[in-house]
Amino acid sequence: MPTPEDEPAGEPGGDPRMLARLHVVNEVSEVALAHPAAGDIYRSVAESLADHFAYFGASLFAIDHGSQRAVLVAQSPPRDSPGYSQPVSAGLVGAALRERHSVLVNDVRRDSRYVAPPAGEGRCAAELCVPVLRDGEVAAVIDVESRAPGAFDDGDRLALEAIANVVGLALGASEAYAELERQVDRLRDAQCQLMHSERLADIGRLTSRVAHEIRNPLATIGGFARRIREHSGDPPTVARHAAIVVEEVERLERLLSGIMDFVRPGLPQKESVDLLGVLERALTLSAGSRKGKRIAVRRECEGDLPPLWADPAQLEQVFINLIQNAYDAMTDGGILTVVARRRDDQLVVRLSDTGGGITPEHLEHIFDPFYSTKQGGNGLGLAVASKIVDDHGGHILIGSEPGSGTHVNVRLPIGHPPDNEQGAPRVHLAPSP
Repeated sequence: MPTPEDEPAGEPGGDPRMLARLHVVNEVSEVALAHPAAGDIYRSVAESLADHFAYFGASLFAIDHGSQRAVLVAQSPPRDSPGYSQPVSAGLVGAALRERHSVLVNDVRRDSRYVAPPAGEGRCAAELCVPVLRDGEVAAVIDVESRAPGAFDDGDRLALEAIANVVGLALGASEAYAELERQVDRLRDAQCQLMHSERLADIGRLTSRVAHEIRNPLATIGGFARRIREHSGDPPTVARHAAIVVEEVERLERLLSGIMDFVRPGLPQKESVDLLGVLERALTLSAGSRKGKRIAVRRECEGDLPPLWADPAQLEQVFINLIQNAYDAMTDGGILTVVARRRDDQLVVRLSDTGGGITPEHLEHIFDPFYSTKQGGNGLGLAVASKIVDDHGGHILIGSEPGSGTHVNVRLPIGHPPDNEQGAPRVHLAPSP
């Protein structure tokens, strides 16, 4: 029977040893739910056993099946040297491992299998070792000791066996969680590789289209430059041909500018941004695209929007591209409606035009680089806008119906500055030029 030394402190309302057993099971379960490493589970078990049972010592030995040794991984209170191990063929710990069931010895002096720990002999009089099974294999052994002979009974054995079952489940859950994290890491790596591959594919398509797009204006420039040389004595002809050369050069400059916007490396340089200020500046800079088209701009924006944590210059470019597309679609005049509002942790901008709309077969390609239905368009405006919004963790959604106009929704997470940049907000107001 347990000696007074080994009796846990009594608690009102129940059997003290049962309550102690439940305490240990509860604490080990709580640790397991936090998905720790196996070492943390072992330490929790040793400390919990020492706290709730008045054993002389509680130790956990992990089994290294490769080296065939039992390695001390947790002990409370600590006595033996860290890293202490013994062959699985020796000691009561080894017996519990080999026999795959509990070994209870109430007088270790009478059992030849007993091996005294390096901390010194004579301290342990009774020992109870219980194997911990995980997936049908002994993963560890719980070892408790008492200074008094006859200290353990079947109640102690059953208590430790119940705890060992919980530890086995906790180890399995820990390994499963670790494997899940490894799988998630592999999926992230695969996703990064896929994104990189898609980016390379985009650059490949870009290179091919650049060669195609540049060839025609270069041929035009070369041809008219030769004509200028041949008609150098005819000022009207020279002026007309020179104007065509200038137009083609400007076309090449626009093309190269779009390419640089699409492939330019670098993450957004974020700061606290007033979204309405960015929208107003984009509308001002795009005003030239609606001259003479009888296009009205209608604003329906909430006035108390929180600042975005974003790159103001990049967002300005997004809205300029979208606004110019809307103006280009309303060749006979119309209305551009600009709506900005907050939705949970996002700011949503909706740009709606009353133009001719986009056919379904064109709509599915509008974000492809160099895909354009506009005369003289290079097809990079929406590709650039989509990339910038993606880099900010947002989304662009476009809906359209031929004859009924097009609407674009830009969703941007509000975001917050990093911890080391918290403080007074630096709001970029994006004033009109």
